[in-house]
Amino acid sequence: MFDLQRFEKKLRSQLTGTTVGYEYAIYQNQVLSGSGAGGYAAISSQTRMTADRRMTIASMTKTVTAVAFMRALEISSQAGGSLTIDSKISPYLPTAWPRGRLVNELTFKNLLTHYSGLRGVEDEDLFESLEQTIGNGSILTDFGPEYNYQNCNYSLFRILIPTVLYGVAVSDQPDNSALEAEIKALQAELEGASPTEKAQLIAQIEALRAQIEERDPARRTAKLYYDFVRHEVLGRVGLGTVSLAPRDAQEAVLEYYNFNDTSKIYKDPDFTWHLLRVGAGHWYMSAKELGRFIAGLRNAQIISNSSFQQMSDNSLGMGSGSDSTRGGKNWEHGGGFENNGAGMSGTWMILPNGWTATILVNSQGGMKKSIRDVIRNAFNAAWLSPPITNVGPAATSLGGRIYAFIKADDNRIYLNPARAGQPFNGWMEVEGNGTTDVPPAPAYLGDRVYVFAKGIGDRRIYVNSAVGGQPFDGWGDGWGGIVRHDHRCRAGGGLTGRPHLRLRQGPRHPHLCQLGRGRPGVRRLETGRRQRHHRCRAGGGVSWRPHLRLRQGHRGPAHLCQLRAQRSTL
Repeated sequence: MFDLQRFEKKLRSQLTGTTVGYEYAIYQNQVLSGSGAGGYAAISSQTRMTADRRMTIASMTKTVTAVAFMRALEISSQAGGSLTIDSKISPYLPTAWPRGRLVNELTFKNLLTHYSGLRGVEDEDLFESLEQTIGNGSILTDFGPEYNYQNCNYSLFRILIPTVLYGVAVSDQPDNSALEAEIKALQAELEGASPTEKAQLIAQIEALRAQIEERDPARRTAKLYYDFVRHEVLGRVGLGTVSLAPRDAQEAVLEYYNFNDTSKIYKDPDFTWHLLRVGAGHWYMSAKELGRFIAGLRNAQIISNSSFQQMSDNSLGMGSGSDSTRGGKNWEHGGGFENNGAGMSGTWMILPNGWTATILVNSQGGMKKSIRDVIRNAFNAAWLSPPITNVGPAATSLGGRIYAFIKADDNRIYLNPARAGQPFNGWMEVEGNGTTDVPPAPAYLGDRVYVFAKGIGDRRIYVNSAVGGQPFDGWGDGWGGIVRHDHRCRAGGGLTGRPHLRLRQGPRHPHLCQLGRGRPGVRRLETGRRQRHHRCRAGGGVSWRPHLRLRQGHRGPAHLCQLRAQRSTL
């Protein structure tokens, strides 16, 4: 059973204290099932964040652009066209643009999957920069498997979508000589004109200059792209008012921060700045709006099921499907930016069983894991299932709580916590999507609970940890994972061939060695100045039972005794 409240709780607990402000939205099919926010949209004005607060969605715009292109293909097909994602892009580039190496062979799919070999130049999203990129050509020798994520691949669709729909002429430089001549004539009339006549002449000149500006191919293609997306993509799910920048003073309140130094602040530029660069980034919406867009996309409200299938099968505007979530595959795309230390990050994720989740954060620098992992961990931990097992449980305690762990028959690792004297909460999967074929081994140290497990395929030892009462960080986080490595270990008496585990932790390299030849699972763990084996009172005073004593700094020893005589599952 999926527990939505637990899903939200897990999201909030991972975002609180690591972001200046965050917002999230959860959809079940096309219904908004949950949303929330925390922190500040703007510290200076003490404006709280809400799930309706719009901000830039950065590279998640690539999904919007990919969907817009698939919609353009559908419209072209309905008109009798034969264009596909495998068609060449060259016929749809501005006529005057020089074609560099292999550009005539590039397909729309090459751009959408970042296999074009194109490289962006300075201020890469601008029209003139894209012209230079096309002139430089591809760096590939052929179109083999050389992936390189480049914004220019998607910024080009700001031009390509209009040319596919309206013809290449909309991207070519028009003849403005007649308008320029008229401006010159009006400027000549200014001399000797009365104040009233001068005002009228100046107004006419400005109107003619505006016409020339609107005819500029950079602005014209950008405006055509913008209008098409609002009407044929976002408008199809009720988001026709979404824009590229704050529309009013209330929206402009939002600020982007550096979490570790909130004096570093960035504000959104104006609409025109975004318009001339949109395609790879720069759409502007809330977590609720982004969620509605993705939910509508997966439910055939914007493009057909077959078009969406093409997107997911070919990773167009989204990552390849991952099996890292319970119940099936997930697809996602993230985004973020940083400017002088301040910035934002976010992710949308299509989850199994009709669930969609979006998160937007208006800061950089505070989170220790990706937002993608935040969503996956929370989603996997939200399944409340009654696991069964044929092996013994393991347990540890910390801060008035007891934590019971099992390896269930599905090889997943489950946790059931309880406060002293209170009923247990129920079995929940430990965050991180880990699987093992032997029982896990828990321990506590300081204010954290640790659980160790052996991977099934690689037989490596992994660690997952959590502050007491909080979600686990995910396998491989915490101490950074434990990697098996054989070496001549002085702590092991110089005996070679004995299994050795090294824990990666910053510049220090504490290590864990199996010391006993023929003795079951004896370990030595070095985390401070002292370590030793001893006769453990907690183990009933039986000296042959494996024992771990952990010392750290000047704090008292925490210890874990393995009471079973069989070989350790670590």
